[in-house]
Amino acid sequence: MENKAVNIFRSKYFIWPLALVTAALIGILVYFSSIGEKVIFPNTGNYSIEHYTDEPNGGNSQVTGYEVSDSIIKLDFVLKDGFQSPYVGLDIIPMEDGYIDVRKYNQLDVRVLGENVDRIGISLYTPPLVDDEVDSIDERLFNANLNISNHAQVYHIPIDQFQHPDWWEDQHHISATKENSPDLGKILHMNLGSAYSSKAGNRKTLKIYAIAFSRNNNTLYVFLVLLYVAYILLSFGALYFLRYGTKKTKNVMVTYNPLKIDNKEEGNGEKCIEYINEHYDNGDLTLEVVSKETGTTTRWITHVIHEKFGCNFKTYINQIRINESKRFLTQTDLNIGEIAYKVGFNNQSHFNRVFKKELGISPSEFRNDHKGEVQ
Repeated sequence: MENKAVNIFRSKYFIWPLALVTAALIGILVYFSSIGEKVIFPNTGNYSIEHYTDEPNGGNSQVTGYEVSDSIIKLDFVLKDGFQSPYVGLDIIPMEDGYIDVRKYNQLDVRVLGENVDRIGISLYTPPLVDDEVDSIDERLFNANLNISNHAQVYHIPIDQFQHPDWWEDQHHISATKENSPDLGKILHMNLGSAYSSKAGNRKTLKIYAIAFSRNNNTLYVFLVLLYVAYILLSFGALYFLRYGTKKTKNVMVTYNPLKIDNKEEGNGEKCIEYINEHYDNGDLTLEVVSKETGTTTRWITHVIHEKFGCNFKTYINQIRINESKRFLTQTDLNIGEIAYKVGFNNQSHFNRVFKKELGISPSEFRNDHKGEVQ
């Protein structure tokens, strides 16, 4: 079993496809690993950052302090009664391209802390939804909530957590079965602000140190490793089955019971078989040569071989030669060419073709699998 496994692993039918698959997987890994962050803040002037309150909805919340520098966005505010869910927040708008394209990324990273703020909401806005069921002029809203602490730390939000809020779907009469994921190539702007705070009236501070879209490849890496292992196992199993599972070694019986043939040439049947068995190593042995040397017609020789062995002259002599070559392959160190000529083949390539046709593997593979065995 060990030699068979080694032969398969060394086989060009295993090595070359595996090399191609390995190169493809490495290419995928390199590509996805090379995707850098898309930094929203700190930025180089690519984005406009503005603050807002619930005043348009009849609220009374106030921004009491606002600071944007190269290293921090600081928002001081007070939530006040007036709107059922008081809020303040920041609106981040692309300045040049019109859209924020984050199709290569699968998570949003935010480094933030809150003073008297333990929960924030982050929203992504994409172009209005227009189809046969919905025709809206409002931007599509996708929201995710994040619990934060009063210590600065980085939070990772998977993109697939951004969904339509229930109230937004109700407002726009959108079914829950409607596609509910943002168009990552066309984010118009994004908001970050307070979310469902129950401490109205207290002074609050939100400090944001970094906002960036990034790619988490852990799931991809695990999937590719499992895919790679599965390919190796399936490839090995398929090659093993094709090479060894369906192989049937043919042995030629050279001892047999004499046939009872009512024919004037009946006595010559045994004679012609014996002649073939003794001279099979003659590369020029043909049906005509056997006929001439035994005084038997070619038709009768063909008849006898078919009756006794169920095959024609060429197949019969090749089976004898292959059977003998197996003995040389396993019990001697003669090279393949020497063995081919020794058993009656006039050239090695013809020997190789006949051998592989009979046994399903090449002579060299047979030798590796059965070295030292007694045939």
